[in-house]
Amino acid sequence: MIVVTDVWVDPDGEAFVRVADVDSRLSPRERQVLCGVAAGRTNAEIGQRLFISEHTVKSHLLELRRRLGAQDRANAVHLAHRLGLLR
Repeated sequence: MIVVTDVWVDPDGEAFVRVADVDSRLSPRERQVLCGVAAGRTNAEIGQRLFISEHTVKSHLLELRRRLGAQDRANAVHLAHRLGLLR
């Protein structure tokens, strides 16, 4: 579960949420998978680099998407950038 602490609207009318402790709610492995996705790697490539199966990568990706409220892997990367999780 993600703790939403605030909701605001930017000048263009797009709503954003401020999230508390999101980074601490993603496991280290979920963060590694997220970085792989952000780098444009496939699940198989991420698995090879992390020495885990492609199925395990998919499981981590599904969980981190759930925690971020992301619709797909591209949306997960977009939200992670917005939340400052990717540097």
